[in-house]
Amino acid sequence: YFRGGPPSYLLEDSPVGVTEIFARGVSNNAYDTFFALTYPSANIFLKKEVRYEICLVNQYGEKRSLYRTLAAHGSDFLVLSELIAETSHRSTGGNYTVWFCAVGAHLYGKHFLFRKRDSAIAVEHCYVGKYGM
Repeated sequence: YFRGGPPSYLLEDSPVGVTEIFARGVSNNAYDTFFALTYPSANIFLKKEVRYEICLVNQYGEKRSLYRTLAAHGSDFLVLSELIAETSHRSTGGNYTVWFCAVGAHLYGKHFLFRKRDSAIAVEHCYVGKYGM
């Protein structure tokens, strides 16, 4: 989704890395959603950590935010049911929109829908937000 350059809040070309991506999330008795977030870089000397926001939005547009730190060249694997438990943020039917935002780094995300009945999974990339188009 890097159409000629990574997403940017600045709405112009800039060397400043900005991440604004989102994904669907479902967490109920039948499904859960996993997220893999990576901080890739061609710079093998990059040592910087980036602090990023995870924003859970329910069907009413109510949101709760969590914050994590990710090391350069590192990855985080997140489970929606654990994020919900951490925030006590409920949604009817277990449907959420999950945003990942960071300033100073380009993060890449994928989401995995996990069906509990037979352990089937579906994988998809996260989508570019408003300023990445």
